[in-house]
Amino acid sequence: ISAMRDIVCFFDLSMYTTARKLFGLDELVLLKRFKPGEAKQLRRAVEGLPIKVKFCNIAENMHARQNGYDFLAVKINAIKDLNAAVSRTADFAILNPRLKIDLQAIKALANNEKEIIFSFNSLLNANAFERMLILKKVRIVAKLAKKANAKVSIYSFAQNFYEMRNPKGMQCILSCLGD
Repeated sequence: ISAMRDIVCFFDLSMYTTARKLFGLDELVLLKRFKPGEAKQLRRAVEGLPIKVKFCNIAENMHARQNGYDFLAVKINAIKDLNAAVSRTADFAILNPRLKIDLQAIKALANNEKEIIFSFNSLLNANAFERMLILKKVRIVAKLAKKANAKVSIYSFAQNFYEMRNPKGMQCILSCLGD
């Protein structure tokens, strides 16, 4: 892992310094569908923190632009969302574990240098049967991604500090599932 990064969905700035110490994080990426101007306010609030904080906006459609965000993400809930993820502006493709996906879709993402990401939070909030299905899908995608030379990652997508996880631990889960 080059940079110890986690993607989170909470904005309690006082906890970010603790997260840096506890998990050895180099950077946090704040993920949200931001309202206009909201990221600028947050960017001023995180100045001076001892951890690098970046912003990732969730795109509404494939014509979205970065507009001052560090990253742009597309949630893939259906195959039609794949076109938006493959667009040249998106950095991350957030894959719904319930989506049926094939090698061609993974290759399309890999060819456009998109990072395919999964939410560890979906595992935390699932019952035992759903957890098994999610892990099975992550394993299938990890194997397909290996064939297609695509980058796959799992991030915490934490809704609060207590849902955060060590990025090395999450990558170990992915390594175990991907063979």
